[in-house]
Amino acid sequence: MDLLPSLTCRLLFASSDAWRQLTDAEARALLPSPALHGAALGGLSAVIASALVCLRPGIHFSGVVRATLAAVGCGVGAAALATAVVPLLLRRVHVDRAMAARYAAAASLPLAASGWIIALPSTTASFIALALSCALAYRSGSLGAATFLALQGAAQKRVAAGTSLIATLPALLSAPLVSAVR
Repeated sequence: MDLLPSLTCRLLFASSDAWRQLTDAEARALLPSPALHGAALGGLSAVIASALVCLRPGIHFSGVVRATLAAVGCGVGAAALATAVVPLLLRRVHVDRAMAARYAAAASLPLAASGWIIALPSTTASFIALALSCALAYRSGSLGAATFLALQGAAQKRVAAGTSLIATLPALLSAPLVSAVR
């Protein structure tokens, strides 16, 4: 488990070496379940967002609760939805379901870690941060599709785009809670 924090940090920033290391760790069964891996990072991100929101001047308890729920929905939801839906979509390209779930969890890590965007002071800043997180998830997913799933060309791009879009949905759905906090 000493491998997990450093591997997660490297996967967050779309490192191709991290995807090779993930492939090796998956083969040796050194990692927790895919959903737990992403959800744990999402939960940590939600705790950070809650703490940052608490520091705002004039924030009420209800605002902290809404921000916490939005951050959990954004972070944990990204990993949970990706690990549930992406393996179903990858059946068409004949990828093993367990490998597809691991890929989805790892590719969605930049979005699972994005619960902190709830604490940003403006909707515009939150939207820009979400777009950057989605772009980073696409880049990571593209590297992972090539390295981890051995996909190339159009299949690689479709899988990366689909994974990043699916993982972005929970953040978009939690937007009404976020706007109520500001």
